[in-house]
Amino acid sequence: MHSIYDNIEAFINGELEGATLQEFESALASDTALQEAVARHRDMIARLGALRLRQTVKKNMVRPSEGGASFTVSRRLLAAAASLVLVAAAVYFWLQTPKPVKPDIAGPAPVVPDTSAVVEMPPTPDSPPPGTARPASPAETLTKDNAVLIACAEAVQQMSEIDYTTMGADEKDPVIERQLNNAIRLLRDKKPAQAGALLDAVLKKNNALYREDAEWLYALSWLMRDPAKGKNLLKNIEQDPAHGYRSNAIGLLEKIE
Repeated sequence: MHSIYDNIEAFINGELEGATLQEFESALASDTALQEAVARHRDMIARLGALRLRQTVKKNMVRPSEGGASFTVSRRLLAAAASLVLVAAAVYFWLQTPKPVKPDIAGPAPVVPDTSAVVEMPPTPDSPPPGTARPASPAETLTKDNAVLIACAEAVQQMSEIDYTTMGADEKDPVIERQLNNAIRLLRDKKPAQAGALLDAVLKKNNALYREDAEWLYALSWLMRDPAKGKNLLKNIEQDPAHGYRSNAIGLLEKIE
């Protein structure tokens, strides 16, 4: 009965084709015993090749003769040549050996998020309604007057967080307070245009409780961009004796004028 092992020599010599070659390669990929048999067979062929080479070299050695040139080959040189042939043959056949193909290990299936339980959060008062694009932030262009920028930075740094917790619930507006505090942070980050947009929205609400805070910060936002317009806004505060930031406006004008 024909065995897969009968095709070892034909496989090594590259004589297998078609379905027979596919069958042998499939068996070789999973049969450890067959892999060892192929390796032993290749080793034997390599040794036989080295032996034949050694015999051929011996036969072709030129021995000293009368009137002819003398030529000898040392045993060490012969052994080295045979060893090189053996190594070369072993490397060649090893490269020709089909390596077992490892089956692909499927990774974990991607987790599909369950959107059925996702609850859409209501928009915050500062965010646009769902489905509408958020307006682009205005471009920032600072004045080149370093003295003005330094004076503004000092004025903003002295500002504390606005929180009218001591006022009545009817007057306190958490949304406006958040907008004012965001404007303070933007001014500290040297983003007066974005801060000005927030403050402009606060001023349009015309809430008397926060009007003076918004006017002071609004003047600073313009002073950092356009000192001329910022100074005019500070002078308006200076001319109001009852304004809570009147002394701040006077001191800042003295620094920059």
